[in-house]
Amino acid sequence: MTRLAALLIPTLIAGSALAAETRLSGGEITALLPEITAKTYDTFQTFSEDGSTDYRASGRPSTGRWRVEDNRYCSTWNTGGTPIWTCYEVLRDGDTLIWVDPNGERTVNTIEHK
Repeated sequence: MTRLAALLIPTLIAGSALAAETRLSGGEITALLPEITAKTYDTFQTFSEDGSTDYRASGRPSTGRWRVEDNRYCSTWNTGGTPIWTCYEVLRDGDTLIWVDPNGERTVNTIEHK
């Protein structure tokens, strides 16, 4: 048992050191998003290089636009009238994306590569 603990503890420490949230730069966001689908258990969102984005929640579709501004992901949705852009910091931890809104609220998605 002592040998097993001696083997597992360094592995657990090394594994936790590898799993760390890092904030993506504007260039990293621009390169990553068109290559992935961001998913939760009942939502998914795709991003095109032309700045369009498609979002589906519980089977209901929505389309919008996205861009990168000041190293943040910004989006607006087709709601009619003047577009209102909301920007988010984007963090990555392996195959997890974390979107942090202006109020500090976090939305966690799983990355699925296209």
